[in-house]
Amino acid sequence: MTVSLLTRISLAAATGLLAASSLVTPAAAATGTGVLEGVFTTAAGLPVENVGVSVWLGDGTDVWTHLWTDSTGHFETDLPAGGYLLGFWSDDVSQWSPGQVDKDNAELYTVVEGETITVNEIQL
Repeated sequence: MTVSLLTRISLAAATGLLAASSLVTPAAAATGTGVLEGVFTTAAGLPVENVGVSVWLGDGTDVWTHLWTDSTGHFETDLPAGGYLLGFWSDDVSQWSPGQVDKDNAELYTVVEGETITVNEIQL
């Protein structure tokens, strides 16, 4: 049986496409997420360590995740694209971003797939 050159090329191309389409990389698996990050500081610009950061769903009904500021006041998390509210909590801190004491006045931050949003907060 003789297989034409065109048939062999077509089969090779189809096999290559099938193999390539079955590869999944971690970056591809993490689609639909963006990054929310920022720094929590005093009014004098000094970092505040160990402040709890609560990331609430945009409607304010539930906490999506909770994290802590590091020694530089920095916090960072990956989130599904969508809207979120940020609350900051410790023994000395109880506030919503940006600089609010009431959740009803908190800003809705929109996380976009593949992008980083920075929210720097100053302690009240």
